Amino acid sequence: MEPIMKTYSSLTLLLLSLIVASPIMSAAKPEKKENDTTRKILSKHITTSTYEGAQFRRCRGRTGRCPENCGNSGEFAKFTINEYIKYEKPGKYGDPKQKQYLIQISDFHKKPKGDADILKVIKGITKGDKVHLAWNHYYVTRKGSSFPERVVKELKKLESK
Repeated sequence: MEPIMKTYSSLTLLLLSLIVASPIMSAAKPEKKENDTTRKILSKHITTSTYEGAQFRRCRGRTGRCPENCGNSGEFAKFTINEYIKYEKPGKYGDPKQKQYLIQISDFHKKPKGDADILKVIKGITKGDKVHLAWNHYYVTRKGSSFPERVVKELKKLESK
């Protein structure tokens, strides 16, 4: 019976040492945070454009959240691209040069959507105004999902000549 007790004692000590050591072992390894986000630049666009006004667009999707809660319905500011000042497409998947660009400025319920500074500029311009418009096209990976994202980097009214 004594050899069995020695086995239990050895086994108990081994288990205890693993339990005590496990927090130290896990602390030594860097943990990947769930909210880690990676962005890969696919294309950069810097343009001179003309503001064409804003209009409400209704999502044509066929999901249970459309059109009110999908995020794709709302008011959009429309810009016609007059000239590209700079264009970069480092990889094969970036957006090509565009003829028009839309910026969503409200959701289906007319609540403002987007960057506050960009919305302020849009409220201060009128149809026909020339603007400096720059945006980047990214490939974003977050929490196991990957998707494109187009972020307006700069929007400012150009002085009339």
